Amino acid sequence: DRISELPEVLLVHILSSLRTKELIATSVLSKRWRYLWKMVPNLNFDCTTSMVSSEDVYRSLILHKAPFLESLSLNIEDTVLLILEYWLELVFRTMCVN
Repeated sequence: DRISELPEVLLVHILSSLRTKELIATSVLSKRWRYLWKMVPNLNFDCTTSMVSSEDVYRSLILHKAPFLESLSLNIEDTVLLILEYWLELVFRTMCVN
């Protein structure tokens, strides 16, 4: 397909506009896309729905390989606040810019 022929930098830029759940779902499109989501510098999690768990966020942060995070958005409920300290520790270890 023609989109897969685009340079990786452009694909990462396009993917950075997606929510993280949809971003990770693109990894099934082809072998080239399998790990591309890990290089996106913007992560956006919506944990207010049952479709995104704290384990999903934790796993995503562990697997994330971009040199730095430009932004991290967490939409969370009160029950998720207990594990927020672990997320923040991971973010600071990956040198979050914003």
